[in-house]
Amino acid sequence: MPKMSFPNRPPLDLDAIRHAAALIRAGKLVAFPTETVYGLGANALDARAVRKIFEVKARPATSPLIVHVESREAVPALVSEWPAAAEKLAVEFWPGPLTLVLPKRSCIPDVVTAGLPSVGLRVPVHSRRRNRRITQRRTARARECLRPGSVGESRCPHRRAKR
Repeated sequence: MPKMSFPNRPPLDLDAIRHAAALIRAGKLVAFPTETVYGLGANALDARAVRKIFEVKARPATSPLIVHVESREAVPALVSEWPAAAEKLAVEFWPGPLTLVLPKRSCIPDVVTAGLPSVGLRVPVHSRRRNRRITQRRTARARECLRPGSVGESRCPHRRAKR
């Protein structure tokens, strides 16, 4: 199966990526593009930063977040089990929009998973290019750059007008 590609994406702005990484390391939130919409992200291992996602989005605490990671090789540090089936799916579909739900390690704060024993993990299409250039590699993100119940958009500028 061919990997997803996005030929119409603008080139990466390395200064903006470095700035976003610094913000994430400082416990701040950043908006970032995913394969389909913009996400709102924070350091997934920083419970205080992750709580900010819920506050800003008025997201219910019962709604788990997805953790974006650089590569499938980074996943074992975050999960307690990595079954052969997960490896097979990851090899076939990552990077891409596939989310795998696996038992989490204690390093993942309960706020990320809504208190559940498992965590959703994804390796986004753009993560390899971005993360080769920055040191921050773990971000949790809400599903869209929107409040719950809003209609999704593939551009983020509409968010500024709605704030």
